[in-house]
Amino acid sequence: PPPPPPEPEAAPPPEPEPQAEKAPPPSTPQAPAEAPPPAAPAPAEAGQVLTDPDAPVDLTGDGFVTGTGEYRGGITSSAGTAKNAVRDVNAKPGGVPGGTGTAVAPAARAPDKDLSQAASPIGTSWSDCGFPAEAQLDGVEYGIVKMVVTVSTDGRAKSVTILADPGSGFGNHARQCAMRRTFKPALDKTGQAIVSSTPPFSVRFVQN
Repeated sequence: PPPPPPEPEAAPPPEPEPQAEKAPPPSTPQAPAEAPPPAAPAPAEAGQVLTDPDAPVDLTGDGFVTGTGEYRGGITSSAGTAKNAVRDVNAKPGGVPGGTGTAVAPAARAPDKDLSQAASPIGTSWSDCGFPAEAQLDGVEYGIVKMVVTVSTDGRAKSVTILADPGSGFGNHARQCAMRRTFKPALDKTGQAIVSSTPPFSVRFVQN
């Protein structure tokens, strides 16, 4: 008898379906760190303004703040030192770049004492200079002379101007007496002696 037919081969098992890969969970973004607040700087540098040297100058409007640095913007001063734009309205020349304006202002200096004074005579009774002979002949017992004396730094008289002369030789006698006397010299504000004239003053001569 003929051999039996071969048994049919079994079909291969089906391949498993590929599984979809799971996507990684979305990462949570981190909040950025807070930046420190910016410090208030000194005024910014003022830039140079280029103009036509032959153009007419109009000073009726607003002017430009100029300096030797580069223009930075914001609060600008010709004496500014900050390298960035400054927005702090308290900025002023001489401030510290990055300063906050919280420093205590130095105490104001007291003004220097004024030591000035005018030249003046030392006493106005000049009877120790004697009495004019002409007045004795005229029977006059006293006389009053008004004058102005220019006094040097050492207190000596440089010149004498007679403003009121009663006569009888009193004017000339008073002039000669003034040139021999010592006066208080004028002083400036620092107390240094200076050459100056006295205010008008009167002296008296009385016959002894």
